[in-house]
Amino acid sequence: FDANWNAMKKARLRFFAVLLLALGGAGYFWNSNALEPEPSPAPLPNFTPPPPPVWKAATPAQQKAAEKSIVAQLEAFKADRWPEATQYQSRGLRQNFASVAQFRAMIEDSYPQFASYKSVKFERARVNATAGGREIQIGVHLVGTDGVKQDATYLMVKEDGIYRVA
Repeated sequence: FDANWNAMKKARLRFFAVLLLALGGAGYFWNSNALEPEPSPAPLPNFTPPPPPVWKAATPAQQKAAEKSIVAQLEAFKADRWPEATQYQSRGLRQNFASVAQFRAMIEDSYPQFASYKSVKFERARVNATAGGREIQIGVHLVGTDGVKQDATYLMVKEDGIYRVA
């Protein structure tokens, strides 16, 4: 009986050893660092998040400038002047498109009413006071030539003296 018992114990030990190897757990048991905690990530060097935006009513001049840029871009879309239309995008937004053709495809596929609009009305614009008036937000109510109404909010940034779509 003792011989059988010892044989069974050895067989069980071999079985568990093979099972551990198969499951990849052997490295855990034989790795001296396995029970040590992982080091903490390095702290960020004095990172201070920017202040939240403080919005205030845009001046009439800011309102007019934002509206002028939006209408100019919409007119460029409508007249099939796509290179001109991209000039009303901010530099950051322009980097998202490899070409004018890619930008055109995105507008025509995702915003067909903007690509061919019939009318547009603007809400009262507001500027981000914490950004020194460099950012402006303005709501639009647009109707496409297909009669479909579309509401949107433009976020624009002032670059080179004009507001551009951000």
